[in-house]
Amino acid sequence: MAESVRNATPNYSSFRTHGFVRSADGTFTSFDFPGAPDGTTDVTSVDEQGNIVGIYYDENSQLHAFVRYAED
Repeated sequence: MAESVRNATPNYSSFRTHGFVRSADGTFTSFDFPGAPDGTTDVTSVDEQGNIVGIYYDENSQLHAFVRYAED
């Protein structure tokens, strides 16, 4: 099972946020919610099963919530 890391901002000058997932081998993979503009994904919580809850803004600056379920 992969672990998740909350809110990383690799580009501080533009305040872009992405979610990150850490695999069992230690590899980190960043993600944005599918269809969300790049850098608008903000992870707010990760449960014990590895499910991720967060928010993102669409191209009209409307706020949306999402759940990314842990992979089996």
